[in-house]
Amino acid sequence: MEKTRESFKLEIESYRELKQDWDGYNADPIFLGAIALAIKFVDLLDEELIATAVLFPRTDGEIGFMWTFGSNNDYLELNVTNEGVVRGFKENDIEYVNLEDCSIEQATVLAKKTVLGS
Repeated sequence: MEKTRESFKLEIESYRELKQDWDGYNADPIFLGAIALAIKFVDLLDEELIATAVLFPRTDGEIGFMWTFGSNNDYLELNVTNEGVVRGFKENDIEYVNLEDCSIEQATVLAKKTVLGS
């Protein structure tokens, strides 16, 4: 299935159905605040970032976005929280870096610079 802004929004909305223990290992339901913020985040992302992202519910109630890029399978993971911030990290063969909490606007700029190099 082609990844589009609309398909991501529909997938994020579907996370409302995930109840406690949705993964069989006592995962938390996805926070409603994280759902609302993730939809706003999708609205800010470039089409190229949407097309290359992996979207997933996290067991802590957050929503994850991940991009693999570069020749060494480096990756960037940004997690939308219930507190109105994005947490994330990036990793490559040399280092693993925890990123400072940031707004969805700052996270959008970070994703563009890191993944697209722009």
